[in-house]
Amino acid sequence: MSCIIEEGTRRTSCTKIGMRIHHLMHMRKIYVQDHTGGEEAYPGQYPILAYVADHEGCTQVEVADAMMTSASSVALSTKRLQKMGLLEKQVDENNLRCKHLSVTEEGWQTAKRFHEAHLLFDEASLQGFTDEELELLASFLERMLNNGQKELGVDNWKEPLFSLKRKKE
Repeated sequence: MSCIIEEGTRRTSCTKIGMRIHHLMHMRKIYVQDHTGGEEAYPGQYPILAYVADHEGCTQVEVADAMMTSASSVALSTKRLQKMGLLEKQVDENNLRCKHLSVTEEGWQTAKRFHEAHLLFDEASLQGFTDEELELLASFLERMLNNGQKELGVDNWKEPLFSLKRKKE
């Protein structure tokens, strides 16, 4: 049954879990900001940078679909990333409104620093978990994501959204 409909302990537990996930993600964001403090890119722009690094030549619409956000939001972020010298845009010869994205060398280095900060926080926050507990937690989170995608009417959440594996190397 849904946490929204059912009263009492289940609803309280659902709320507690949701808030803990929210706080954990907020702590992760703060950690990344603290460990990439000199970077001009905002933590919210990192996923776009990482996605483009993993999908060289992708379009802004593809990024928006992967991020489950609006194309206009991605357009604004990619414009800022381009201004900072982290992304490049090439206009599609067949469709002048379509822009293909690629990461500059500086953008690649920035994406790696953000990626490393995320990994360090994740490793620290999961310290003391056994391999079995990690697998169990991953399966619970996957189930939550699947339930959430059904609720949102999304066909498929992106796993992994990005892996930061450079195809050029």
